[in-house]
Amino acid sequence: MQCFILFFLFHLLCPMCSFAYSHRNLFGRNQKLNISLERGQIDSIFCINYTDPWIEGDDKGTSRTIII
Repeated sequence: MQCFILFFLFHLLCPMCSFAYSHRNLFGRNQKLNISLERGQIDSIFCINYTDPWIEGDDKGTSRTIII
């Protein structure tokens, strides 16, 4: 939650800049989380990327990636 508050304040205070946060071992399970923001004069780009290398309960070793 602290990251999102920081991200929101950053968005308000900086008219043209970028911000990125990355965690490569989320919850100690090798899950990856990337959050980024690029803000320009005309538009902004916000991206969230989450990867789970092993879906729990799946014996076939299936992974998933969610990008918003």
